[in-house]
Amino acid sequence: MSGMTSIKWKILSPMIIIFATMIIIVSLYSSHQQKTRLLDSTEEQMQQMLDNYLDSLNMLMLTWQHV
Repeated sequence: MSGMTSIKWKILSPMIIIFATMIIIVSLYSSHQQKTRLLDSTEEQMQQMLDNYLDSLNMLMLTWQHV
């Protein structure tokens, strides 16, 4: 029985290590992708906000009349 347990652990050990390594790699890649998407989205939103602000400022300058 001891030989069977030893063989079982010789098979399971590399599988556990490979599985854990894959989970770590996938988690790191996923967090990197999420960070990249978040930064891109934030940059795009800031650019849109700036464009809207400048458009409003230009409109105000065009419609403002001296009293």
